[in-house]
Amino acid sequence: MSTFSVSSLTEKSSSLDKDIRHMAMWDLNNELQKDTLKLDENSQRQLAEIVLKLLDDTSSDVQGVAVKCLAPLVKKMSKQQVEVNISKLSENLALGKDEKRDISTIALKTVVSEIPIESAVGPVKKAIDNLVKALKTNNQEVKLDALDVLGDILNRFGTLVTSYHSDLQSSFTAELSAKRDPIRKRAITCLAELSVHTSDKLFEELIQLVINKIEANIAGGEELRTFIQLTSAISKVVGQRLGKHLNKIVPLLMEAAEKISESENDVREYIMQAFDSFVVRCPDQISKHLHLILILAKEYLEYDPNYSYDTSDDEAEEEEDQDEEMGSDGEGDDEDSIGDDEGGMSDDDDISWKVRRAAAKCIGSLIRSRPEMLTILYKELCSSEEYLLPQRFKEREEPVKLDVFQIFIDLLNQTVTHTTLSNGEVIVNQRAEIKYIKETKNIIMSRLKLMLKEKSHKTRLGAFQVLKVLTVTLKGGLENYVKAILPAVTHALVEKGEQIALKLEALSFLKVFLANHSTDVIKPHLSKLSQAVYQRVNDKYYKIIAESLRVCAELVRFIKSTKGSAEYSKYSQDLFKNVCDRLEVQDIDQDVKESAIQTAGLILANLGDQLSPEQSQKTLNLLLERLKNEITRLTAVRTWAVLAENKVNLEPTSTTSATDSFLYKVINELSNFLKKYNRPLRQATLNTLTTFVKNYSNKIDRTSYNQIINESSSLVVDSDLYLAHLSLQLESQIIESDPKLSQQVRDVVLPKLLKLLESSTLQGNALDSGLKLLSMLVSTTDFDKLLKQVLDVKKESKQVYTNIGKAVATLCATKSTSDNHRKSTIDRFASDLQSKEVETKMLALFTLGEIGRTIDLSSNANVRRDIEACFEDEGGEELKNAASYALGNISVGNLKDFLPKIIQGIRENPKRKYLLIHSLKEIISEAKPEQMTPFIQHTVPLLFENCDNEEEGVRNVVSECLGKLSLVDYDQVMPQLQALLTQSELKRSTAISAVKYTITEQQRDTDVKLKKDLPSFLKLLDKSQSVTVRRAAVLLLNSAAHNKPSLIVDRLDTILPHLYQETVFDESLVRVVSLGPFKHRTDDGLELRKSAFECLDSMLDQFKSRIDPNKFIAQLPNGLGDENDDIKMLTHLITGKAAQAYPASLLSSVDLLIPPLTKTLKKKEKESAVAQEKEREAEVLRSAMKAVNALKQLNGVEENSAAFVDMYQKVIINDAKLKAVFDEVTSNTEDGLQG
Repeated sequence: MSTFSVSSLTEKSSSLDKDIRHMAMWDLNNELQKDTLKLDENSQRQLAEIVLKLLDDTSSDVQGVAVKCLAPLVKKMSKQQVEVNISKLSENLALGKDEKRDISTIALKTVVSEIPIESAVGPVKKAIDNLVKALKTNNQEVKLDALDVLGDILNRFGTLVTSYHSDLQSSFTAELSAKRDPIRKRAITCLAELSVHTSDKLFEELIQLVINKIEANIAGGEELRTFIQLTSAISKVVGQRLGKHLNKIVPLLMEAAEKISESENDVREYIMQAFDSFVVRCPDQISKHLHLILILAKEYLEYDPNYSYDTSDDEAEEEEDQDEEMGSDGEGDDEDSIGDDEGGMSDDDDISWKVRRAAAKCIGSLIRSRPEMLTILYKELCSSEEYLLPQRFKEREEPVKLDVFQIFIDLLNQTVTHTTLSNGEVIVNQRAEIKYIKETKNIIMSRLKLMLKEKSHKTRLGAFQVLKVLTVTLKGGLENYVKAILPAVTHALVEKGEQIALKLEALSFLKVFLANHSTDVIKPHLSKLSQAVYQRVNDKYYKIIAESLRVCAELVRFIKSTKGSAEYSKYSQDLFKNVCDRLEVQDIDQDVKESAIQTAGLILANLGDQLSPEQSQKTLNLLLERLKNEITRLTAVRTWAVLAENKVNLEPTSTTSATDSFLYKVINELSNFLKKYNRPLRQATLNTLTTFVKNYSNKIDRTSYNQIINESSSLVVDSDLYLAHLSLQLESQIIESDPKLSQQVRDVVLPKLLKLLESSTLQGNALDSGLKLLSMLVSTTDFDKLLKQVLDVKKESKQVYTNIGKAVATLCATKSTSDNHRKSTIDRFASDLQSKEVETKMLALFTLGEIGRTIDLSSNANVRRDIEACFEDEGGEELKNAASYALGNISVGNLKDFLPKIIQGIRENPKRKYLLIHSLKEIISEAKPEQMTPFIQHTVPLLFENCDNEEEGVRNVVSECLGKLSLVDYDQVMPQLQALLTQSELKRSTAISAVKYTITEQQRDTDVKLKKDLPSFLKLLDKSQSVTVRRAAVLLLNSAAHNKPSLIVDRLDTILPHLYQETVFDESLVRVVSLGPFKHRTDDGLELRKSAFECLDSMLDQFKSRIDPNKFIAQLPNGLGDENDDIKMLTHLITGKAAQAYPASLLSSVDLLIPPLTKTLKKKEKESAVAQEKEREAEVLRSAMKAVNALKQLNGVEENSAAFVDMYQKVIINDAKLKAVFDEVTSNTEDGLQG
């Protein structure tokens, strides 16, 4: 800013016209926002004087803009100028008049929040000097403001002012005796902020003072209140520091709860708040006190000394008939039946409701943070012996009642886990504790029925929320209460007034209720219920309309169930009219459009027999329009798939030509979508087109087929193998539906498929779909030509050789292939085994292996001999491994001839043992169980003979073979594996590794036995065992957690402590080897630790509601600080998941994660690092930033963790490079969420 402009600003700021002064500040604020603006020392001083002067302006508007100017101005000022001006502001606060003090306080807080950390030390110390003086005045308002600003200073700069900590603690402690409550509360806040940064000595002094004061005032009084509140405040910010003192503090608070007088309800409230804070912030140290806290919280949840609840109501409710109807239609209830319990509201002086509310929140924290206590919590809160929570639904104060609803919902949520399948379907898995809900269901429902009759909209809304979660938890189960529930829903939907939240919740519950109950349940209520829903379909609020349409989608199934009745046609027509009216509206919210499209599709697919041709045509027209609209096309694509799946007539009225048909128009739109760079749209389109081809094959014209084939073939590329799989699947369906099109598919798609075969990444579904299409093309293509095309594929990796082998085997195995072609192909590759070219041999081996799996090659006597000859070939390990693979696979085609010779070779030829055992593994993996059964008695003893082989590679293969053979004959193999557990280290590790291969995703008859036998193997996860044995046990545990969690779910309490031990770096496992002048460190525990963290990741995915979150999170610092980058990055990933699964628990432990994360962020790049090392370091940094971002998203992290704020501000924000990485990571995360 030029001198002239500063002079101009000075002139304007002195104007008598307040508008000119206001504009001067506004212009200054805009200038200060510019990064290009640089201020010299003189300009800084002049501008500061102008702004400070206008803080005293007579116009509040001018004052307000002047305060706004401070924030950007401070960032452009030198340390000296900041110090001068913060000193002036703090002096104004301490000595100024009331008006001046107020604006100075606001300005000072603004400056404190914006001072760059590197410039903060001097200015902050100046401010503290003045503010501490202010605390010594008698002016109470000055003290209040001084404490307010000091709290902000300590929050940001507590670590920079250690020399002041002792004096500040003394000053704040003195204010705890102030007469005014606001001053005491701000002093408490300041002490809490200070306790984050103070030395252990000062912190111990403060806590000892707290303990002494509580002891001295145990029977009640102001000081007891104050120091209990201080305890809560400290635990919220430094729970880990306070934790070790809880063994003294908790008994004192329990004693106080017993001794205080009946009138001291605020003390009861503060005690509960303290316990709530301990539960969340001091998770480990509070564990031993949890049961006592729960007992007291239960007592306080019922604490209502001024009100007598009528217990006869409870007795009547328990005897009440389950099918008692609430009312004829939900609208005609007597006024007397809709109201509050007798007794009226509490007096203004009665604050006992605060005690109950604090107790409810404490119980809620227990439920959410302690899934391992679920059984105890149910027994204490909701069981046939003790059903406190349902009883407390009768709570007379609505805020408390809503909290009781919420903790009951929390309890229900802990009772189930959710698994999302690959198709997007969510499966609800009930825990054993579901039995407590089932046994108290009548009691719960009797209370909820009363809640649904209340006048209060909030109460009814809460009751619907409980009912919704209860329905999901029980997977239905409320059919006996329909007569009470559905009229209440109807009443809520038709009730006059703008009760948007209530109507939305009633609809949301109804949708869940309908989805989880059979059609017979609501038939008597269908007419009134549907009419009530239709009223809301025509609501003016878009969220209600959208939710109503989703309910209509559920109603389709119920209306269809009335087919054959007199009402069927009317129900169908009413539903159609209401939904179609919404489908027609263009200018409406996106959510409404999508819901209308989906529901209209379901109506057409399921109730189309009750629609006239004109109605069907109208709906199809509208759905075609939505298909053409960019905003609604994805939903429309999926809806057209539903229509095709149900074979809906797409030509309800006659058409004059093929190009006028709906089928043609829809397929044209869908095919064009395949050109769009929109993956979800392409994916949905391919699935929809496949359904169209399957169900409308005889109606699709040749032009449409050409378009489908041409557009879908462009997606047969390795850049997106899933889309390639869907495209190939579509092409196969085309040939299956109309074999005449195989030539066209061959001409267009085969070149793309052959190109795909060149990819080293081709595998899984895409490969299987490609092979299926290839087999379908054989019948219409010259075999030799097709074979040549496959063999001409470029071979640049082992995977390509394998895939070509599979492709040739597919050609040979196809029924349409002649015996001559099959024989000539086999002979050709058998001859190639004698080639001198390694590549030729490799291809021959993989191809013969694939062919021999399904075709018996034993008649070709030279094949086995020539394959085994490759074991001695000088072509390298890849050729030998290919030969091993080939021998094993051709043996599957004739086990009787080949397997005995392989067994003999393993016994008699030590040099070939490794390769032959690999062949045996291929046999066991590929042969059917019934094929292997006759050979069990020969293979099992051979494998056990080699389970302590000195070669690790042999042992690994032996363990895999034994594990897979146990699936063939469990009773023979498993006892022998268990017998190895008391033998040598190598035998123990082999036995444990073998069991890993008995665990598969598929359900097996042997699972019951395996669950019983598994603990004997897992118990070797013990520090007394060698590293090798422990790692095998961790890998077994990970396999069980990942593939079949039910095997270990009941033993987590026993297993997890041992797993946690393996996450800790063990210096004793590090070997130092001297290499001349250098020393090389070898960490023998690295692979074990890595496996342990991989297992932790699986545990979190599978058992997040079954493990103690606090003990789990306690392992994260080990991984974050590990020397190995792989472990660090895995722990970063786990941290992100933990932030989603356990936000409250992670928040209480954030401070423990900051030091190792900070170390990673500050790690300097080696000057001598090569490109690969630099890329690796950048990858670790991005990974760490993702973890930081996950922590930053925790609700309350910046308020509760000064360590996090300090790291974020000092390490990331103040470093341009790190900030750029963080911004990139957060941007990608947001894009991913939106996508």
